[in-house]
Amino acid sequence: MSKLRAGVIGVGYLGTFHAEKYQRIPGVSLVGLADANFDRVKEISNRYNVEAHKDYKTLLPKVDILSIVVPSGMHYEVAKECLSHGIHCLVEKPFTEHVNEANELVGLAKDKQVVLQVGHLERFNPVIKKVSHLLKSPYKIRTRRFSRHQPRGTDTDVILDLMIHDIDIVLSLSNSEVVDVQATGATVTTKFIDIANATVCFKNGLVAELGASRVSTETVRDVEVHCKSGKYLLNFLTHEAKFFESAEGSDELGQSIRVLETGKTDVDALYDELVAFVGSIQYGGSPVVSGEDGKRALELAVEISSKIKSSPSKSPETLDF
Repeated sequence: MSKLRAGVIGVGYLGTFHAEKYQRIPGVSLVGLADANFDRVKEISNRYNVEAHKDYKTLLPKVDILSIVVPSGMHYEVAKECLSHGIHCLVEKPFTEHVNEANELVGLAKDKQVVLQVGHLERFNPVIKKVSHLLKSPYKIRTRRFSRHQPRGTDTDVILDLMIHDIDIVLSLSNSEVVDVQATGATVTTKFIDIANATVCFKNGLVAELGASRVSTETVRDVEVHCKSGKYLLNFLTHEAKFFESAEGSDELGQSIRVLETGKTDVDALYDELVAFVGSIQYGGSPVVSGEDGKRALELAVEISSKIKSSPSKSPETLDF
C-alpha cells in the first residue's frame, strides 16, 4: 500500500502538533503545510522538511489527507474546498459555526466518498477509552471543564470552545434524543460567553448537567456518570477513573472504590486521534468521531448558546459551579 500524502492547513499552536504527529504515523508521508502567515508556515515547514504554502489551495493537488486547523469561522469554507477535491479531512472542533454548514459538509463527504472526521479529542482520552463500555444506560451525567484565561480560542464562546468536548461525550453515551435544554451564562473578559451552565434532558430519562468556564482560578476536566451499577468519576487530566458501587437494594452509593485506570505518563491523545483517522482511510470503516457526530454536538452547542443569549444576563458570581 502506497503512503498517504498528508498536509495540515493552519500551523498555529495546535496545527504544529498535527504536523509532528503525521511524521510519526506509519503509512503516512507529511508533504506540505499551509498558512496565510507565510513566515510562520515557512518556519514550521523547515522544521519538518516539507513544502510551505501561503495559499492552501496550492497544497490540495499534492495530498490525500488533510488536517484543517484554521480559526473556527473558516472551517466551513476550507473544508468544503478540500472535500470537493476528494480529500479525506479531519476538521478540528467546532466542526463549523452553523448547523446548515455542517449538514452540507456531511453530505459532500458522502457524495465524494471520503472520510470526514471531527477533532473531538476527548474521545481518545485513555480514561474514556478504558471505561466507555462500562457506562451502560446512564441516568445522570455531570461534567466540569474549567480553565484559566488564555488568548487562544477566544474567537468564539466557551460553549464552542470548551463545553463542546463534553457535549460530544454526553451525546456518545446518551443513545437518545434531546427533549429539553436549559442554560445560563455570563460574559467576563471577552465579547462572548465565558462561563456557561446547561441542563440537557433526554427522551430516555438521562439528565446531563454541563459546566464550563475559561476564566477559572483552577483547571478542571472531569465527568461524573451515574449508572444503575454505581457512580463513575472520570478525570480527563490525570486519566484516572474511580467507581463507587451502588449499595445492594439501595439507591445509596457504597464506600467501595475501585480504581479502573490510574494516571499515565505516555498519553498522546492527538497521535491516537490521527492514527484512527488514518486507519479509517487505510482499512475502511467509519471514523470514531464522524461528521454526523460533529454536527450533533454543534446542534446542541448552538442551542445552549441560544438559550443563554435569550435569557436575562447573569453576573458570574450567581452561576453555580
